[in-house]
Amino acid sequence: MRKQMKRFKIAYIILAHNQPNLLKRLISQLNVEGSTIFIVHWDRKKKIKELESLKCITSNIYLVEERVDGVWGGISLVKATLNAIKEMLRLEFSFDYAVLLSGQDYPVKDNQFIFDFFQYSEGNLYMEIFNQFNCTKEWQKIVFSDRLGCYNLILETDWYRLREDKQRESLEKRVISKQGDNSQWKLIFDDDIVRRLKHKFRGCSFPRQLPPATIEGKETKLIAWGGSQWWALPYDAVNYIDNFVKENPQYYDFHKFTFIPDEIFFQTIIMNNPEFSRRVINHRLKYLDWSRDIKPMVFNDEYLNYFTSICLNPFFLFARKFETETSNNILNQIDTLLNNEKY
Repeated sequence: MRKQMKRFKIAYIILAHNQPNLLKRLISQLNVEGSTIFIVHWDRKKKIKELESLKCITSNIYLVEERVDGVWGGISLVKATLNAIKEMLRLEFSFDYAVLLSGQDYPVKDNQFIFDFFQYSEGNLYMEIFNQFNCTKEWQKIVFSDRLGCYNLILETDWYRLREDKQRESLEKRVISKQGDNSQWKLIFDDDIVRRLKHKFRGCSFPRQLPPATIEGKETKLIAWGGSQWWALPYDAVNYIDNFVKENPQYYDFHKFTFIPDEIFFQTIIMNNPEFSRRVINHRLKYLDWSRDIKPMVFNDEYLNYFTSICLNPFFLFARKFETETSNNILNQIDTLLNNEKY
């Protein structure tokens, strides 16, 4: 067991869909009895019994009951995060900071450093932020014109995943069904057909704009903000997000048709509040390597000589993306660096 920290408390929200052994290693590394809590959202496509081994780490692991079937690019990652927040706020654990991680993250600082960092942050909010006036023309188009300015026709929330061969045959007919009295159209698909649907509907869009929201009792025109999905927020900001979504259901409904809304949803809520926007530090506190692909690189042995500098950088508390087998050597190296506390 790790040494007891001062009673500053951190709640970790972890969104995971694979790599259960890596998830176990992540939690073991971050666990400080009495001072940490872990809210784990395990993708609904996966069997919950895969996480049985987590019970032996700590009693402060809670699995989100209302699990979501994660679809990249859709509202599901936002929904999973909101469900985790709701679960976390129900618990009798008065956390000081909440940190949003993936199941393929890993700390590059030890717990003492992480706790000291947040304790001396004086309630600052850590998230990457930009708006259409302070980003490149490319990002203006990608985020504020394409993602926000148009309906995304194929990434609605309630997909029905069909598995059997006979059901797959119906998918080839591009089945569309009208659901209930709300006249909401939903596409029916599985993993095989979604790629074809995306290609078929690429470029199909209808213009739209963010709905107004009630902020501090006043109807307010929202200014859109974007940034990385990952953040670290104090309790009051997390509680505000939960209340904002309850009071402004139209905001959530709008993002059902936003492409990759998890990179817009939370930034826009926070940055339109005068109190919280003043406290935002424009940093996600996480190292990712986007240099070779449109997806973050999975760290392998090529990075063995690189992570010493990452562990020395005071603004990187975590890194992503790791896999159990591919990243085993580098994970061991990070553990050695953290145990030596050479930073």
